[in-house]
Amino acid sequence: MTEVSVIVPTHGRPRLVGETLHSLARQSVEPGIFEVIVVMDGPDAATRELLERDPPIGCRLIENPSTLGPGVARNRGAQAAEGRFLLFLDDDMVAGARLVAAHLAAQRAEPLVVTIGSIVLTASRRPDGFTRYFEQTWSRRYRQFGDGSRIPGWRDCYGGNLCVPRDLFLGVGGFDPEVPRSHDVELGYRLARAGATFAFVPEAESRERSERSFAVTASHFERAAGGEWKLYERHPAILEETELGFPWDPKPISAAMLRFLLRARPPVAFFAGIDRTLGTKIRHRWHGLLARYFYWRGVARAVDKETLRRLLYGTPILLYHAFGEGGERPSRYVVPAKRFARQLKWLARGGYNVVTLDEYVATRVGHELPRAKTVVITIDDAYRDNYEVAWPLLSQRKLTATLFVVTGRVGRANDWSANDELVDRPLVSWEQLQTMVRSGSVTLGAHTRTHPRLTVLDADEARTEIEGSRDDLRDRSGATPATFAFPYGLLNDELVSVTDSIGFAASCSVRPGLNRARTPLQALRRAEIKGTDSFLRFVLAVRFGDPDALLSRRRR
Repeated sequence: MTEVSVIVPTHGRPRLVGETLHSLARQSVEPGIFEVIVVMDGPDAATRELLERDPPIGCRLIENPSTLGPGVARNRGAQAAEGRFLLFLDDDMVAGARLVAAHLAAQRAEPLVVTIGSIVLTASRRPDGFTRYFEQTWSRRYRQFGDGSRIPGWRDCYGGNLCVPRDLFLGVGGFDPEVPRSHDVELGYRLARAGATFAFVPEAESRERSERSFAVTASHFERAAGGEWKLYERHPAILEETELGFPWDPKPISAAMLRFLLRARPPVAFFAGIDRTLGTKIRHRWHGLLARYFYWRGVARAVDKETLRRLLYGTPILLYHAFGEGGERPSRYVVPAKRFARQLKWLARGGYNVVTLDEYVATRVGHELPRAKTVVITIDDAYRDNYEVAWPLLSQRKLTATLFVVTGRVGRANDWSANDELVDRPLVSWEQLQTMVRSGSVTLGAHTRTHPRLTVLDADEARTEIEGSRDDLRDRSGATPATFAFPYGLLNDELVSVTDSIGFAASCSVRPGLNRARTPLQALRRAEIKGTDSFLRFVLAVRFGDPDALLSRRRR
């Protein structure tokens, strides 16, 4: 009885597919256990002649009338398959002797499992440094699967060595022919949504005959980026899980260099020439930068300029406390009214898109891309001067802000600070809060009832503080706040779980940096704007999410 159908799409590579078929003829399982289906994607006289002259046992040939793409070819093979399990193999793979047996054993052991085999890259000549970096990165993934430091998932579904239950494959609709690149990864995403699990099977090894050059490796990263963009267009929820979501945190100089190169777009030969001149000590870092550059060059080719800017520019969330006027001296927590007015003027004239935190979070929850140059203004504690000084200035510029309110002290004064300029500073009244909210220029967020250090409270006390502030705002303002700010920026995994379980869409820390698609919504970054900051430091906070971006080497 046929249990496994091995499906090999091919086009114009008779020598390679011939070696693949010979390796399948040497499998450790009995020939009747599996069949081989070769799908020729378009007219291919040489491959047809090869199969007619020396037909492998148990091999069937299907021909597409024209070149329709590997996804369509694999689907045709799946529709003709007789096995319970579909094993997809590329035509440049040499199958290890236990490839079929290992996949079959793993499929029999667990239902609804997608088994991922090991792909070893081989080359007949010594690769260049960039290609060697790619091969090492590729091999590291499989080592991590093997030692458990990385869990395989839908993003690891490569059609070169992948086995799926036939009913599950057909149930999700097979490969999407409208996704020419990364159609295997796109299938993996739909399989995951259908309840499939993913397992790495190291014994299911195949060797890919790879003859890469610097240019081919660069093209790999570019095409991968184009494929991920197509995936995002089809499934927006994947944004946070891909490179498009910025899983790395570039230093300002690196980010500026990336944007410069994307505008200049030097030829690939330019980078290849530099690569040949570098010493081994700096090559690994250089190759990492190259990989990111070519990835984003691929993105730039797939999207328009505005979309590229939305992807590249993160969103700063500015953090203020109090505002002074008259003769009050500036300090860390007190920003002079004139200085705040100048900052707002610069944002307005610079074309910045100032939104409330609720609006930014709604964009993130919808897996959309915030407009380039989006900025969020937040103000902690809700002092009376927020109403008397900041709100009129915001209204004058038609800008918005989010106030985080210590609800148990509304209408009273700061009694939680020690030895700083905010001690006994008056707080807003409920009436003043309601007036600002009705104006449309201010939204409210929760900031606990008494501004404690949540990390030193027990779980019940912390929940009472957090949940109570939400309830107070709901009862007094008529709207349930969607956001929360941790007092003093102190948080841990347990507190993040509490804010999430209570129902806050997002929470703010005081960790500096830009917010991107992969920044956790329950630990958003904020740049503190101090009353003593120079205007340059304010600009750096807006541009890089950190006033110390160019001055500090600290890990952010």
